[in-house]
Amino acid sequence: MDGVEIHASSEAGKLVVTIDHPQREVCSQTMRDMQNIPGVLSSSLIYEYFEENPNSDQEGD
Repeated sequence: MDGVEIHASSEAGKLVVTIDHPQREVCSQTMRDMQNIPGVLSSSLIYEYFEENPNSDQEGD
């Protein structure tokens, strides 16, 4: 999955991942997509950080 990085895993199959993309909607959709992967029981948003691009004059840049 684009923008997804696995940082840790356990023997029980738990993963710690980050989703990184300049558009928040893409991050949200990626998390929903992960919830639909066979074998995934749940996913939780633990922390969100978003910073507006001060050099951007268009949404999504």
